[in-house]
Amino acid sequence: MRRSDVTGDRARRRAPWWLAAGAVLLLATAWGHANPTGSLLVHELLDHPVVHGVAGYLLLAWGLRSLVREPQGRLVVTILLAALGATVFGLVGLVISAGVHPGRDQQVVPAPRQAGVAAYAAEVTTDGDELSPVITVVLRHLDQAPSSRRWEAACVNEDDPGGALAGLRWEGPSRLVLRLESGREVAVPVEPATAAPREVVRVGRRCGRP
Repeated sequence: MRRSDVTGDRARRRAPWWLAAGAVLLLATAWGHANPTGSLLVHELLDHPVVHGVAGYLLLAWGLRSLVREPQGRLVVTILLAALGATVFGLVGLVISAGVHPGRDQQVVPAPRQAGVAAYAAEVTTDGDELSPVITVVLRHLDQAPSSRRWEAACVNEDDPGGALAGLRWEGPSRLVLRLESGREVAVPVEPATAAPREVVRVGRRCGRP
């Protein structure tokens, strides 16, 4: 048996592992982006859809390529997968470059401290696009403990008559006040023990409010 045949057989035996690794990585990334538990560690480790998406696609592509026996077939599959990947991730790159990157203009406002309660803060990030940015206010613990959580507390879009978010302040550990450009104020009730909002505030159509 030729050495190339032995190498090809070995690659085909490993192909299911590459495919499984790619699928697991993509599923973990999707779960981390959804983050139903609100875990801060899950958000920090898994909520990187572009980077993990590219890595997962490369693992799947390598696994599919390894399944093909003939060199010509592997070349064709490689070209097709490369073209598909370049198209998909090129479009994603255009969308990202045209929009506002998550985390841009980030602002962190710590809540008043309470004895016996883990420290938490309101974090403001801008997302969406340049014409109609979406501002998200997140409540998060300041430490990196396994029990630390991160919750969406408010979404503000400037298509609302009140305008975009102009500022925010804490009125005690259980009340966060958002100030819009019009001067209107919106309160977010907070549960200090968990740093979770008692109610998620949505301002503007793009945030889901009519």
